[in-house]
Amino acid sequence: MTTNQVRIVGLVASAPKQVTSAAGIPHTVLHLEHRSNQTQAGMLRSVFCPIKVVVSGSHLQDACKRISSGSNVKVEGFLAWQQARDGSGKVMLHADSIELIS
Repeated sequence: MTTNQVRIVGLVASAPKQVTSAAGIPHTVLHLEHRSNQTQAGMLRSVFCPIKVVVSGSHLQDACKRISSGSNVKVEGFLAWQQARDGSGKVMLHADSIELIS
């Protein structure tokens, strides 16, 4: 299997955090909250999905500078598992593109 692509729109729930890795790669970390109504098995379902997004590389950092808490964004990328030192983990969205929407 090789397909791992996600496109999601959501609200940035808290101020984006800029960090630089030990390798010198700039990253912006966002906490995104997606809310929508989706149809499943013929029934309308209310969906809420919080997800952590990491935007990596200098080519995407200019777009991130215009994003703040409360911004609506469209993110495209792939999912990956991030495991903490304590063994806990979570799914993260690694952005290939991010767009501020109004």
